[in-house]
Amino acid sequence: MYDICIQILHIQIDIVYILIVFLRIFRTLEVFIRKFNPIVMLKVNILRVCTMRSVTKPLSFFRNHGFSSATATRIAGGYMNSFSLETVEKLCLSLNCTPNDLLEWTPSKDMAANSTHSLNALKRNEAILNNMTQLMNSVSLEKLEKIQEIIQKELEE
Repeated sequence: MYDICIQILHIQIDIVYILIVFLRIFRTLEVFIRKFNPIVMLKVNILRVCTMRSVTKPLSFFRNHGFSSATATRIAGGYMNSFSLETVEKLCLSLNCTPNDLLEWTPSKDMAANSTHSLNALKRNEAILNNMTQLMNSVSLEKLEKIQEIIQKELEE
């Protein structure tokens, strides 16, 4: 009788272990589906703002700006699908940006023809960012100083 109880206990432990493994696999699939789900057209793209602000080490940057290690890792890894308004404010203050700068919209085929929709303001053109970086790297230091003066005058107005 004792042996049968031990065997039943081992079977129950094995079942619990299998359930834990299954739940981990399910959670991994859920994260994968959320990340690559083509239905979601509005996405968080904090790393784009980091690139524009010359933040080369986002993980360190966000830790130094008061984010927990777990949150900084999620932000730097691009896994921020939702966050509180407090986090949005903290991100905007850290990166000197607006909440709109953190979001990116890719219109569905149905919406692509609707150029008057308000979400069009959130469409991003990565080519502009890449071209700007290449352009700035190719300009002489003398011209960069002139560009800096022009930008400063523009900001003062």
